[in-house]
Amino acid sequence: MGTQRLRLADARGALVLAGGLPLLVWAHHVPPKTADALSRAGIQYADAAGNAHIEFGDVLVDVRGRRPRGPAPQSPTTTVTNLFSTSRSQVVFALLAWPALWRASQREIAQASGVSVGLVNDTLRLLRASGYDLPAPGTRNSDLLDHWAAAFPGGLAPRLRLADFHGDIDVEKLRGTSIHISGESAVRDSIRPATLTLYVDDLAQPDGPSLPILNRWRTDGTMNIFVRRKFWRDPDGEKHPAESPRLSPWPLVYADLLAAGDPRLRAIAHDLRDHAA
Repeated sequence: MGTQRLRLADARGALVLAGGLPLLVWAHHVPPKTADALSRAGIQYADAAGNAHIEFGDVLVDVRGRRPRGPAPQSPTTTVTNLFSTSRSQVVFALLAWPALWRASQREIAQASGVSVGLVNDTLRLLRASGYDLPAPGTRNSDLLDHWAAAFPGGLAPRLRLADFHGDIDVEKLRGTSIHISGESAVRDSIRPATLTLYVDDLAQPDGPSLPILNRWRTDGTMNIFVRRKFWRDPDGEKHPAESPRLSPWPLVYADLLAAGDPRLRAIAHDLRDHAA
């Protein structure tokens, strides 16, 4: 596959066309954020500037950060729609977290993912055009999960950021309502966490002090608590509405583990994916 300025959506389309055959994506330039996402997704690439990520056997070629010389060659104008834009990523997430939504109405999907019905319609159309649809009973869209997770750190995650803090990361001491845990603190039975990633409706609380005040979080020191906006709504309803904190849906935990870039967390993430219901 060849293109001028490569995006993850372009490579995703090429993978569908390749049908599982070995694939090398060539471009005039692969931007740094795209390079990171492609590497996380296991997509090999090379560009005219000398950037490349190629693996075969015991050989690894990984060159990044080089800028192209001169303008990109002119080619016919084409429009590529990003399946993993921030809003569409919310829809993909909901379908991954609750596969029954593939059979639900678009309004139900919109409510679960926190977007408009029109955006849901558009995303479903793009998913089916890319070869994704309702998974067979007993299976999951693992390929879709991996590509969504690869795009998450540079796409949806920054848009959800509320604030970063320094403080106690013991989840047993967390105070507040509607708190969902993700990342390494969600798998503390497998590893001793060094950070705490939370998804909340708001830093403010309905009655009383805000979350930072309740939990004595500070804005000085090394940031180890990362608070993001909770964008989803469980289509099954909250099973234990009075319980807080709760674990975030597993695809989000998976994506946050991979985004850390730690080989140990990557192994735990893959184990989570393999055993998720």
